[in-house]
Amino acid sequence: MLTLWVLTGYELLRNLADAERRVNEVHASFVRGEETLSTIRTSVLLGSIYLRDALVDATGNREYYRGELGKIRHDIEQRLPPDESDAHLPADPGQWRDVVQTMVQFAVGFRGLRSGAKLMGERLAFPG
Repeated sequence: MLTLWVLTGYELLRNLADAERRVNEVHASFVRGEETLSTIRTSVLLGSIYLRDALVDATGNREYYRGELGKIRHDIEQRLPPDESDAHLPADPGQWRDVVQTMVQFAVGFRGLRSGAKLMGERLAFPG
């Protein structure tokens, strides 16, 4: 009977250690996902500021903004999983879809930078 208790106790401790290891892995995965999401959100917001500045800039620094937007886009693409179907996403899939949709809107704005800047320059009158 004592042997059965010892074996049961050993098995219980082994299962607890395994459960703790899995909890730590899930927590680490969640933290990485949250950090990635936060970084992408920050990059998108910074990109929107650069896009706005490029549209209203009258000094000809648009190439600088275009380069910065390209860097931000490249950084975001590097952080996103290659394919949603193959990636284990710790965050809510709806959040990732929102991020991807925001990226698409960002890319459309980036592509329209040249024509948008010209159009905005014609429409806006800056006080001197």
